[in-house]
Amino acid sequence: LLKINLYDEGEPFLNKEIYKIIKYLHNNNVASCVSSNFSLKFSDEDFKKMIDSKLDHLIVAVDGVNQESYSSYRKGGDFNLVISNIKRLTYFINLYKSSLKVEFQYLEFEDSNKEHLNQAKELAKSLDVWKFTAIKDCSREGWDGYLFKGCEEERRKCGCYQIWFSGSILSNGDYHSCDF
Repeated sequence: LLKINLYDEGEPFLNKEIYKIIKYLHNNNVASCVSSNFSLKFSDEDFKKMIDSKLDHLIVAVDGVNQESYSSYRKGGDFNLVISNIKRLTYFINLYKSSLKVEFQYLEFEDSNKEHLNQAKELAKSLDVWKFTAIKDCSREGWDGYLFKGCEEERRKCGCYQIWFSGSILSNGDYHSCDF
């Protein structure tokens, strides 16, 4: 096993054991990735735990460039809190010379934020994140239309690689070898 994704359903940082899980993975030479909306009120101690746990990759879902565009999908979300959290985490990454990679993920919706894609790229750049990723043509109804419906043999013919090197542990503790 090379990597575990600690996300897919639910907010991973609500799990009180998240940093222990990440540290366990690190100590056993398994990379870890967390995807978060990052809209929690993190303390400085939380950021230190995040870095000390040796989390490898953090994906922060920021689907807007201001409160209005952000909240069209992230209902009740606080755009300024998310941006503040990224800035504070980046400060601690630099302070402790951490290798944690922070990815700014932008879900692009045709009806609400597509025209802000370039602004989102610039915002990500200004936050000094490792990577900017835009996921285009997202559906508010969910991912059902995109999910692979075939059997394992068909998946292998299509070249699905995820089941061979990573898996996902959901917030309820269930393990899945593939998002699909």
